[in-house]
Amino acid sequence: MQLSTRLRATEQARTRWLQEQGIGSPAARVRAAVLSAYDFPNAGTVVDVGGDGMFLAFLLQGNTALRGIVADRPPLAQKARFNLQEEGVLERCHVNAEHPFTALPYGGDLYVLNGILRKYGDAEASLLLKNCCQVLSSQSLAIIIERIVPTERVARPKTRASASVSGWERTEGELRALLHKAGLRWRRMLPTWAEVSVIEVSRAASC
Repeated sequence: MQLSTRLRATEQARTRWLQEQGIGSPAARVRAAVLSAYDFPNAGTVVDVGGDGMFLAFLLQGNTALRGIVADRPPLAQKARFNLQEEGVLERCHVNAEHPFTALPYGGDLYVLNGILRKYGDAEASLLLKNCCQVLSSQSLAIIIERIVPTERVARPKTRASASVSGWERTEGELRALLHKAGLRWRRMLPTWAEVSVIEVSRAASC
């Protein structure tokens, strides 16, 4: 059984259990949807950019050949370390306690940006994507998990990540423009049965 099939079956079982207990979460639904749409690698290193470790933990639980890195600023990196420990995969992970705006760790085969870009405006999102470009090799990839809004939508829901940084959900054209500016190439977009899509990107030029 392939990794994606095993992960999908495990996540669907977990999601059903959560729903039966009345504690299903949007994050669990997104994980199940993403795993149904995208074939994750069977081995190598997955870098969770700005994540809490839960998405990464689930991937590692499905395949003992995978290793992981969480990259986030110190307070949130500590939370990710706790989550990875609770999920039993910390021994196969490294927690990089540095703000992704400063730098991202080298050596990843797949970089995952799960719901991160919508938290920031274009200037901050561009910086994050440029940092991603700088660490991608010719063989590695990144995936962006975001809700892509229709081009014709005028009023878009906004979120506030902090008192000083605001972001929003973007159209396909807006995201493509950010990727191009950062030196990244849009490879494909995979819709899911949840509200998000998976956009696979690679390095297109020097950053």
